[in-house]
Amino acid sequence: ASAMFLGPRVALYRLVDELIVDDKPVQIPAKVQSLIFLNIPSYAAGSQPWGKPEARTMSEFSNSLVNDGCLEVMALVGLHHFVATRVGIPAVRLAQGRKIRFRIKVDTDHDGKRRAIKSVPMQADGEPWPQGNAEFEISLAAVLGVVCGDRHSHKMKNHAKFHFP
Repeated sequence: ASAMFLGPRVALYRLVDELIVDDKPVQIPAKVQSLIFLNIPSYAAGSQPWGKPEARTMSEFSNSLVNDGCLEVMALVGLHHFVATRVGIPAVRLAQGRKIRFRIKVDTDHDGKRRAIKSVPMQADGEPWPQGNAEFEISLAAVLGVVCGDRHSHKMKNHAKFHFP
C-alpha cells in the first residue's frame, strides 16, 4: 500500500506521466493529490478506502477482497479526504486489475521546460522516501494464506476460505 500527499498547488496528474492498469490507460483527475495502490481491503490502521464490502454501489468495479487477485487503484483529493476514509467515505476509484504500471517524470514538463519539483513523496508499507524519475510495475507475486480467528467478524472470515482435510 502506498500514499503520500503533494502540496495543494502541485498537480499529480502532471507528475505521473502515465498510469496503465491491465494494458489500459487510466486518467488521473486534475484535483488528485495522492494515489493509493492496494491488494487488500484495509489500509492505514483499518480504513477501507475502496469502500466497505457490504456497501451497495452502482459501480463498474467489484468489491475489494483479500483473495480476488486484483489490485485496486484509488485517488485522494487531499488530506481531508484521507481523514474522511477513516469514517467510511471512500476514495475515488480509478481502476482495478492484475498489473499496474506508472511512470513518474518530475524534472521536466511535457513541453521540455525544467520544473522546480525534483521528487514525489512516496510510501510503501509505512516506509516513506522521495522519488525522482522512475517507472514502476506492480503485480501480485506470491500469495500467502491468511487465517482469521474467532475474534474477527464473520464477514471478514468470508474474504478467504480455507478447507483442511
